[in-house]
Amino acid sequence: MPDKNLAHVEEVFHAVIDLPVDQRAAYFEQLNDRSLCAEVESLISALENSNGLMDEPAFNLGLDVLSRASAPSMVGKTAGSYRIISQLGKGGMGELSSTLGS
Repeated sequence: MPDKNLAHVEEVFHAVIDLPVDQRAAYFEQLNDRSLCAEVESLISALENSNGLMDEPAFNLGLDVLSRASAPSMVGKTAGSYRIISQLGKGGMGELSSTLGS
């Protein structure tokens, strides 16, 4: 859907989401724009099937993930034919370790 229609999609979404479920179909019929209705219906479906994910700001979810205890250190263990000697760094995407191959 072109960007110029995004404001209209948002306007219709907010109007429809506040309606009781049994009144939404009648509202969509009045619009006479199947593409717009399909877009709004997909947004409503995503919201209703989000299991609460969209109820909390992403910042709070990020803080929750970052505050969780990390996995135990792999230092001293082996991975395949490599012995993990030390941890070089750690970030949001994983850990970097120094290894010694056998």
